[in-house]
Amino acid sequence: MKLFVFSSLRALRKYYEEKLQENTLVNPAMSIAEFIQKLVFSEYFEATRYECLLLMQKACEQTKNLEQSLKIPSNFFAFLKNNAYLFSFFKELSLEKKDINELKFHDAYAQYDEHLQILEELFKNYLTLLKEHNLYDEISLPLDYKINVDFLKNYNEIIFDFQGFLNAFEVELLLETKKLIPIKVQFNCTKFNKDFLNSLSFLQGFDFKENYSYLYDLNQNQILKEYFFLKESKISYKSFNLRSLQAAFVFEKINTFLKAGISAKDIVVITPDEKFVDILRLYDRDNVLNFASGKSIKNTHFYHKLRALYEGAKDDEFEYERNDDFYNEQNLNKRLCNLHFFSSIDFQEFKKKFNENVSFEFFESLIHQLLEDSENELKDYITQELIFIKELIKTHKLDFSQILELFFMQIDNIKLSSVGGGEVTVMGLLESRGLSFDGVIIVDFNDDFIPKRVSSELFLNNEIRKKAGLITHTQRENLQRHYYYTLIAKAKLVGISFVENEEKIKSRFLNELEFALHEDKIYSNNAYLKYFQTYKCSFNLEPITHIKAKHDYFKEILSFSRLHLLINYGLDYYYKYVLRLKEPKNLNDTLKANEFGSFIHKALEIYYTEVSNNHFNYEVFMQIIKNAKQYNIDALSFALIEAIFKEFQMLENEHFKQGYMVEKCELPLSREFITDDGVKINTYGRLDRIDCNDKEKMIIDYKSGKVDDKSYQLAFYKFLLEGKYPLENIKACFYDLKDIKIINENAKSKSVQELEDLFNELAKEPLEKEFYNQKNDNTYSPYVMLYKKEFKL
Repeated sequence: MKLFVFSSLRALRKYYEEKLQENTLVNPAMSIAEFIQKLVFSEYFEATRYECLLLMQKACEQTKNLEQSLKIPSNFFAFLKNNAYLFSFFKELSLEKKDINELKFHDAYAQYDEHLQILEELFKNYLTLLKEHNLYDEISLPLDYKINVDFLKNYNEIIFDFQGFLNAFEVELLLETKKLIPIKVQFNCTKFNKDFLNSLSFLQGFDFKENYSYLYDLNQNQILKEYFFLKESKISYKSFNLRSLQAAFVFEKINTFLKAGISAKDIVVITPDEKFVDILRLYDRDNVLNFASGKSIKNTHFYHKLRALYEGAKDDEFEYERNDDFYNEQNLNKRLCNLHFFSSIDFQEFKKKFNENVSFEFFESLIHQLLEDSENELKDYITQELIFIKELIKTHKLDFSQILELFFMQIDNIKLSSVGGGEVTVMGLLESRGLSFDGVIIVDFNDDFIPKRVSSELFLNNEIRKKAGLITHTQRENLQRHYYYTLIAKAKLVGISFVENEEKIKSRFLNELEFALHEDKIYSNNAYLKYFQTYKCSFNLEPITHIKAKHDYFKEILSFSRLHLLINYGLDYYYKYVLRLKEPKNLNDTLKANEFGSFIHKALEIYYTEVSNNHFNYEVFMQIIKNAKQYNIDALSFALIEAIFKEFQMLENEHFKQGYMVEKCELPLSREFITDDGVKINTYGRLDRIDCNDKEKMIIDYKSGKVDDKSYQLAFYKFLLEGKYPLENIKACFYDLKDIKIINENAKSKSVQELEDLFNELAKEPLEKEFYNQKNDNTYSPYVMLYKKEFKL
């Protein structure tokens, strides 16, 4: 009986699908990982992930200068967050059968001498601890193992299909296995992996031809079969300026391939970046696709509920208040929204426990409560992770917040089965190893994705890796090129798409393929855009410049802000006061630029009404700022306030030395005005501040933004105050908080008389009016998009 061994689970599944159609009796098959697991065994017990972490941390504590020289923390919690690169480095050395002394030998300039010496001590300490505890793991196994002869007795021949790379341990196992049972290997040769094939000890002396598939007998040292796999592929490529348009390209190509006679099962969509799967899933309206990668746990209700609680408790600036009517507020707090929509847990109790030590029973109860309506597969995964947490809490004192952070570290990469789906498979590059499809669609064929750049090794540079016989960055990237090349070479039809704009360029690998490529010009980008239209519709993107409507300016109370829009930005006035469209809500309650001034106004009002009305003290004022908990002041806003009011103190106290004192803050005033035509206008305003001395009243209007000294604002406030005091005794000025100066009225300033003349002119206008913008500098208006139609995708 033959045993077939495959590089990927997808290749294994495809083998069974094809063979079972021919015969119900098929030769058994398994993946390389399962094959090695059954082929070798150790006299020790297999260590759990938890035991490996504990022993590695203990080894770190035993190793001198580890924290000082390599910056590897010995603190358990910090270690857990930074352990991956240690395990990765030692695993690679073990699988490649390399000794750290070899690396020292190839480090000609002793760049890493001290580091390697420390790592060598750590490695020995870890292996010693494993042995002392009668354990083994994937690092120690290649150094001390036995062949399971009884397992091999079940077969009379092994066909080993490897696609891409074999490490030294795998090569050693193949050579040991061939002593006990006939073994054959099958592989593909391209220009991208030919050098690697020639480096394998059991393939020495053969000149393999590019674009050929081989079946090689290890026992007889001879090629049994070879065939040319390169097909006359028809390969087209298409560039898009928007990434999401590639989704339409995918479905168009599937349709084209089906019409060309390729079956749906023989079409694959390759996603170099897994995030693109979410876009495809969103637009797969007809359930055409099945997703090999599964569904991320981050898209589950359970994950969002737990994350909402965690993020809310972690945010020290977030003040939770139970308010079922919170969504009517103009500024929506993101934390509050998430807790409202995702969590049914008592947040205040959760927050209270956040920095306390908690029992495992408390944590387990919380997780099970959040899991109540979840699917069984997710519950099974989480139950396994709870075992890890239970063992952790037994031996380490961790508070609730630390347990949660570790729990997220454990579950963030969990993938759930993608139930249902069509016959066209979406998969990543590695999942496609050993497979061939007649129709291949590759998206994101961009330079930042193909090939994926390998980040620099923490402990070794590329030159030392090369000399020591470890896989180099170039070899890893060539391996990716090999996978793409064989996938394309074996297909009949290939569609490639990529993004080209100011930030993205197509992959240079496209030119290295050396295939006949032709640009896909059948459909324009606009044609692909129409795929996203659920219903037939047409867009009129001509900007609106004038709107006619019946409206009475003076039916309601007239404020300066309404008057300002009316005489400068008529279209904004129309949408806000005629149609009464509300401004969009902000999904954040941190201080915005337009709210910064309001906050300053409030703080100054508190100071001058509760502290002093004729002297400004910077320290006392900053304490008021710090105590304003109802405002979410970010660090940048706080630093800006500090800088402003250090200078403000000097200017303000100079002002008070002239005999002024603060009389009123945030004073509401209203006044009725009858125009020459007998139209009654009710005006209203709130004056930031009124100062007085023995001679006059001074209106002060704070400005934290741009100051327009040509506006009617000061005249409007003087007009309101004139109802109580003689106009000749009233002055007005802007207090520029940006440049810290007082801007008094000047020749450009509008007078009260000019304001009254404006009222008379407005009163003469007919009921049906034409609204248009007299100015065009209102870039940040929330209504601009409605009439300028400047939609940005």
